Amino acid sequence: MFFKKHNDKELYKHCIEALVIIGDEIRKAADHNGPGMVAWGQFLDYGHSTEQTGTYGTAAAVKTLAIVGESDDSEYLKGGINWLRQSHDNSESRASKNNDWAVTFKVCYFLEAMEPNKVEINETFSTADYFRDLMGRQLPNDGWGEFYFSIDNKDPDGSIVATALALYVLRRYVPFAGSNLGKEAALWFCKKIDTLPETNSIVIALATIAIHEYSEKYSELKQPSVKLTEILEQKLKNFPKNKNMPEFPHHFTVYDRKEGQSRNRYIFLPVDAVVSYALIISGRYKRNKTYIDSVVSSYQQSILANKGYSNPELAPRKSTVNHYWIALLMRAYSDIKPIGIAESLILKLKENAIVFWLLLILISAGIWAGTFFLLQGLKSNTYYSGISPVVTLIVGFVIDHLWRHAGKEK
Repeated sequence: MFFKKHNDKELYKHCIEALVIIGDEIRKAADHNGPGMVAWGQFLDYGHSTEQTGTYGTAAAVKTLAIVGESDDSEYLKGGINWLRQSHDNSESRASKNNDWAVTFKVCYFLEAMEPNKVEINETFSTADYFRDLMGRQLPNDGWGEFYFSIDNKDPDGSIVATALALYVLRRYVPFAGSNLGKEAALWFCKKIDTLPETNSIVIALATIAIHEYSEKYSELKQPSVKLTEILEQKLKNFPKNKNMPEFPHHFTVYDRKEGQSRNRYIFLPVDAVVSYALIISGRYKRNKTYIDSVVSSYQQSILANKGYSNPELAPRKSTVNHYWIALLMRAYSDIKPIGIAESLILKLKENAIVFWLLLILISAGIWAGTFFLLQGLKSNTYYSGISPVVTLIVGFVIDHLWRHAGKEK
């Protein structure tokens, strides 16, 4: 039943199918919003609506299309980027009047949609000014706040979620990520998390994702990155089994002192997708195979059955932003080399140490007994009598190797 439900080859195959469906659904939901411009709302299945169309949905849709393989020449990518840039640069746009550009997480999604197929952005790119703007919003303590209107009108305190998203998108901007600025900001972030009394799984997952590429560049960040992943694995033990977690709504209030107004804002994230993605990119897939396979399988079933992911815990809806994180997960999962049946069995058994050791002892005893009696029957032949210790050593080595190396990432 385990192998039938979570057959690696089937999961890999369905990942590609799911990515195709996600791309099709996003294209279908596109709102052609003027010559050369395309926009999306936060939900793919609510129909075209001026009220729904916005920065959040459009930026997530553009980046998701890049993840599923859309080229830079695509009318959807070019149209979405045109809409975003026009909305950002025009002070009379609906997004500007709605103060979207004062909200850190919306700016971060916007930046992910700029040059979405480029791994690195340098200072010569036409989009570099947007990245420099986010760098300039960094608070004196090296973190980012939830909102920033101006140097005199901003969130006075750093936020873990806002800082995680800022570090994540700035990983592509070479003048930041490739310099001491990026390293120091990421180190401060890790120390900040260390001082928190308790942090939930989604925040730890976001932090893990945020500093992952910095930890590959700077040796000082390797250990903090490993520590974050270990904390995430500990929290995973308390997750419900074989059931998707509900979305995570991060709530905060934006204060516009100039206008004397405040407005509530929310970030919605699919918990299982973000956690699984964090574990995969951190090289912890094999250690958490059952959980990640279950998550991937669950998302695939919803996408294949509903032509897009609908959140089963809330009113069924196809969130543009959810599809961004799910596409990231599907793409990362499809890049993993499939695991053989023997190793899958050992990984499954390792989840229950007592059962594993009992079975290992029984298998070992059986192999050793079989080898002993086989060689006893061959003792009359002097040629074969010397093979007994050799076979015994080989059998012992194979068992030890399976135990030690099952679950190690390559």
